[in-house]
Order: sequence, then C-alpha cells, then structure tokens
Amino acid sequence: MKQLLKAAGLSLALIAGTFSSAAMANDKIVVVFPAEIFQQLPQKDQVVNQLKKEFQPRINELKALEGKIKSKREKYKRDAELMKEGDRTKLERELDSLGADYQLKVKAFEEDNRRRQAEEQNKIREKVMKAIDAVAKREGYDIVLNGETTVFVEPSLDISDKVIAEIGKK
Repeated sequence: MKQLLKAAGLSLALIAGTFSSAAMANDKIVVVFPAEIFQQLPQKDQVVNQLKKEFQPRINELKALEGKIKSKREKYKRDAELMKEGDRTKLERELDSLGADYQLKVKAFEEDNRRRQAEEQNKIREKVMKAIDAVAKREGYDIVLNGETTVFVEPSLDISDKVIAEIGKK
C-alpha cells in the first residue's frame, strides 16, 4: 500500500513538472544588462557636464581657499621665528579658522554633490525602467531578467540594445 502511494505521488509530481515545463517553454524570457545600458546612454555625458557646470563655482571657491591656506602656511613656516608672539598667534588662529572653514565647505560640497548625483541617477534609472517596460510590452515578453545576475545567457536573448534605442526615442 505504501509503495502504491509513493508511486502515485511520484507520478503526480512528474506530471505537474511536465505541465510547468511546458508552460515555461511558452513564456518569452529575455534579459537586459543595466550597467551596459547606463554606460551607453547619451544622456550620461549630458548629466556629467550639467553637474560639473553646477558645482564649478564651489570647486573654484575651494581651490582659492586651498591656495590661501597654502600661502599662509608658507608664510608661517618662513617667518614664524621672526614674528612677534602676538602676530604669530594671530596667524596660527587665522590658519586654524581657514582650515576649519575649508573642512566645513568640503564636507558640504561632498554631501551636495553626492545628493545631486543620486538624484540624476534615479532619473536615469526611471527612464531605463520605463524603456524596459515599453519594449517588453511592445515585443510581448513575459519575463525580463537582469542579465548581470544570471550565470549564462544566450546573446540572442539580450534586449539591451532595444532598450537603449527606446530611450533614444524620448
């Protein structure tokens, strides 16, 4: 009796596996490579140039402050022993103040730059996702997988070029 139940259970499992395999064979499965798409987007260079232009005044300000600090340090090294105690103390405090100001501005710059880059990357990611969705619907694909997380992909299943072309249309 136990053997009969085991055989029946095994038969049902094999039949269910055959049906699910047949159903999967009818699915249209493709892959995309998001990193490749991001690298080939023409908007990428535009965004880089936009951010560079946006942050250039602050970069120039930081460079000027670096120059000022460097010249004051050189003056301190050169003239510290010859200076009056009060003048030396004043220069030391000025260097400390400039250094603190510089560190604060660098930290704010890095945070703002990181935030803006993330904002722009999210905009691009959204465009890519919409393009993948549009291509998948238009071509009738059932499943779109991330090709970067798969072990092997037949090159004919890669729709990254179609996604890039779709983004270029907009």
